[in-house]
Amino acid sequence: MTLNPQEVAWWSASIDALGGSGLEALAASCDDDEMARAGRFVFERDRLAYLAAHGLLRRALSHAEPSCGPREWRFSTGRYGRPELDERFRRRPHFNLSHCETRVTCVVSGSIPCGVDVETFRRSPGHAVMDACLAPSERARIARLDASGRDAEFLRLWTLKEAVAKGAGMGLHLPFCELAFELGPPPRLLAAPAEAAGPWRLAQHVTADRHVESLALRIGGDAEIVLTRIEWPDARMTQAGRERRDHGAEWTGSSRPA
Repeated sequence: MTLNPQEVAWWSASIDALGGSGLEALAASCDDDEMARAGRFVFERDRLAYLAAHGLLRRALSHAEPSCGPREWRFSTGRYGRPELDERFRRRPHFNLSHCETRVTCVVSGSIPCGVDVETFRRSPGHAVMDACLAPSERARIARLDASGRDAEFLRLWTLKEAVAKGAGMGLHLPFCELAFELGPPPRLLAAPAEAAGPWRLAQHVTADRHVESLALRIGGDAEIVLTRIEWPDARMTQAGRERRDHGAEWTGSSRPA
């Protein structure tokens, strides 16, 4: 299929569920530079996550633009280090990717700037990180929770901040303490610095393997989008919704939508 301008495909995969053949298939989609870079990782888990994430992205791009095979995509580095498709391509979908431990995710959009992030709920961020990254209203809300609740709430907020920062093209150059969210459902952006000013469409998905994924789409007006979530390797698709600017989307439950 070729993505229309209003279409967004959100891909995800569990490295544990892929097995050897699934990992080999994704690694085979990577180019020589990515294979060489993966070979420099010290730990095997990091090498596998890198190959799975980049292989999944290449397959997602070719799913959106079938005229180009997975290994044929070429990338350049934009401002703030954000990867972009090389200018040689006539059609250049927007995209972003993320990986954490055993979960990889990416998003491909026909025309909408986008960002995605994933974190594991097994991670405990610590008070110093929370204080540095949260807005005052978020710190006050988290302070009322117990330790496990604080960690989970922070990671949901952190992935939203990362997704918006990446969708804005700035990554960690954006001051996260100036981004404030309400988790909802659906998640909503309450405050942002000028570089990341809205409107944004936000979605969040909690996977069965204890990861949280967040998606940010920078859109305006009353434009509708069609958001589809794809769990690889089954490539089973679920249309998350056709929503207007003021609705957003909340994903919960199984990591393998029916």
